[in-house]
Amino acid sequence: MRAIFNLIVLLLFVSCSQEYEKEPEFKSLKLGNQHTLLSCGKEQTNWEDDLNYSFNGAGKDSLQCSSLEMIEYSLLKDSTILGHQAIKEIIADSMFIPIYGDSINVNRFKLWSFLELNSMFNVNAKSLYMTKKMDILREYLNEQLKIVKIKWRYNKNEYFETKCLVTDEQMVYDDILSNIRYITIEVPANNKTFSRKIVKTRGGDPGYDKYPISYDKMSSTYVCYASNHTVGAIAYYYVQVSGTRYPDGTKSIDYAQYEAPHDSKPGFYAVGQIQAEVEYGKNGTFSYNYAVGVGTKEITISMNGSSFTMYGEDSGAVGGEGFSANALD
Repeated sequence: MRAIFNLIVLLLFVSCSQEYEKEPEFKSLKLGNQHTLLSCGKEQTNWEDDLNYSFNGAGKDSLQCSSLEMIEYSLLKDSTILGHQAIKEIIADSMFIPIYGDSINVNRFKLWSFLELNSMFNVNAKSLYMTKKMDILREYLNEQLKIVKIKWRYNKNEYFETKCLVTDEQMVYDDILSNIRYITIEVPANNKTFSRKIVKTRGGDPGYDKYPISYDKMSSTYVCYASNHTVGAIAYYYVQVSGTRYPDGTKSIDYAQYEAPHDSKPGFYAVGQIQAEVEYGKNGTFSYNYAVGVGTKEITISMNGSSFTMYGEDSGAVGGEGFSANALD
């Protein structure tokens, strides 16, 4: 019964584009002598670009994996609606909304009507849904929104339409698109160590040379995109440890840096946490535990003994490792 309830709760947390919010600022990350810039999504131009992402762009395949296809859209000329009027419009009980419930393929959904949800689970699904719709449109209460009619095909032989509200710059709201999310995992380039440089310590005698050694690691980057491919949430972690290898073969840990950057827009969630223990000097040690995740519902992290446990993420990872200075290269 709890699993069924959790499915319905997804009505509150399925991703909404909410483009009126400022994009999260993702700063450049320095790893040793590398700079990795995390993109926060496409450059926004106009509402057609937003729709084209799902119509004939990269989002099309993702929709088709859930048996949904946008087959046509058209701007209704000389037809607008104020935001506060759009909020009051009655949503039909037969209206479809995407519900996510596949723990293996987190981007796969099924379309359910409010009538089906209400009768099967005995909840007022429409009330939950309207709350989210109002949150999206509240920034447009007195703005004239243009209307775009979208035609959809589901399961090859079911057809329906939605009324998408747009401004010149962006898509604002649609019953389907405002509830679509794309979870991705972006694997970074191979982690690199510092290039070795000989450091002369006594009169240039190679017998007294010592070498910098290091360990650099950046995790996979977990990203939750809205339906127009703007970033909704992002999380990852990185570790950088450096030290010295001495002529007698011993090694030291001299420096350590570690962080779990994460950011999210309203309607999305991101978490990142990393803890480490460092013993500097010759034969030093370094160990760390991490938890990073993104999604469209609230995520919690707790410490279970010496490791993290994470709940509620649509995509993410927990783990950790430890090593001594002798492992550095």
